[in-house]
Amino acid sequence: MDRFYTTPVDRLSSEDFRDLVLLGLREDAPDGDITSESIFGPGDKCTATLIAKEQGILCGTAILDELLFQTRNNFAYTILSPEGANFQKGEKLILLSGSLLSILKIERVLLNFLQYLSGIASETNRIISRYGGKIQIFDTRSR
Repeated sequence: MDRFYTTPVDRLSSEDFRDLVLLGLREDAPDGDITSESIFGPGDKCTATLIAKEQGILCGTAILDELLFQTRNNFAYTILSPEGANFQKGEKLILLSGSLLSILKIERVLLNFLQYLSGIASETNRIISRYGGKIQIFDTRSR
């Protein structure tokens, strides 16, 4: 991979975070989800809605494609608010449907990434807004 901290990146690909997603899934349920698998069957379906608990900026929705890939396309999603958009408390952000076991498998990892990345985007936006947009952010890390 030729991407380094000091190289500007305007778009991420799944390769940039594939290993992190895999680690997240392994950490959350290294031996599977015994509780879910003992209650629900592989043919059980569901729908789920991600609803904002507070206002912010949505960031990290690209992880959905990687989660879909790593669960063998056993669910579908609809993003209701575009990446980088402001959202309000109580707003519906994402709809999930499909395999109940797959959705239960990915929900904690999905929420962890979305909360973390949206939190960074929201705080960055707040700081930039405080200074009237007259601020530059530089990455000071090096190889």
